[in-house]
Amino acid sequence: MMNRLVAALLVTSAGALQLTPCTMSAKSSSADRPSRRGWLGQIASGTAAVAGVAGVGWAPSPAGAKLVYFPEKGVEGVAKRVRKLAPLLDDLQRDLADEEWDFIAEYPGEFKSFVPAFTKYTDAAFPDDTEIDKNLRLAMRYEVGKLFKGVERLKQGAAKKDLGECQAAFADISLSFDRYLKSGNLYEGDASTVKGDATSDVPKLRRVSGKAAQPRKQAAAPGGKREQAPRERESAKPRPMVSYTLDEAPVVGDAVVILDGYEQGKTGTLLGVSKDSKTPSGIIKTTEVVRGFREILVVPLDKVAKQTGDDVPIDAALAPKQ
Repeated sequence: MMNRLVAALLVTSAGALQLTPCTMSAKSSSADRPSRRGWLGQIASGTAAVAGVAGVGWAPSPAGAKLVYFPEKGVEGVAKRVRKLAPLLDDLQRDLADEEWDFIAEYPGEFKSFVPAFTKYTDAAFPDDTEIDKNLRLAMRYEVGKLFKGVERLKQGAAKKDLGECQAAFADISLSFDRYLKSGNLYEGDASTVKGDATSDVPKLRRVSGKAAQPRKQAAAPGGKREQAPRERESAKPRPMVSYTLDEAPVVGDAVVILDGYEQGKTGTLLGVSKDSKTPSGIIKTTEVVRGFREILVVPLDKVAKQTGDDVPIDAALAPKQ
């Protein structure tokens, strides 16, 4: 289980105040991975900086001192703890790509340390007895159950060093976490904070081999007439170009693009395949960061294609860290 650095306020009999660090776990293996646990280092350095600014010394606890914890209070404090699972999932994605089995084996224990945060947020964010709150709590608990079912699958796959099993578990965990975030209104900001122009931001799609791809048909307007596509302004920024191929089916880890539907043009990384419906669907971690997170989409595989060309992007979670 990963370490947690907690600032403890020590109240002595003389009334003097001292700030001392204490760890919640004796295990320190997470500290051995600074490149993959940068956010833990930021927490530690941030705590030390606060102590330095306040002029408080890091001294041993005096005998008989009373230990008083001051955790961040309120629902938002718990929400921040829940959101910290996102960078941990990015670390797991990187370790799976590198097949770092010693590291992968530690994640189930680290994920389980989030159980109290999930439980507390679910109950505190929607505490009323209204049907809406009841249904939201039910949906969130369902996703937490699925998430930790995936964690158990990850644990078993790591024990056998079965990469395919671990990748499937990672996809399930990522999807359940994203659905929990949405149900719990944990995406940062609100929908109005999302910037972008619907015309200029949707990339142009270019098939690089085989028969040319057919453009998507325009939706029929009321009365049966076709709506005219809005003419792009000369001042509008150029639309990006995404090349893809249908000659090669995408596999887990490939950069993909969505060819049709409401999410047409969105790009991402294929994390796994969902077989919950009659039609196999891809679990895709989108490239764009919206409201603090990369959304997880489930899209029928016949509407997903592998990106190709010299400019295929590397997943941000796998890119070398600065």
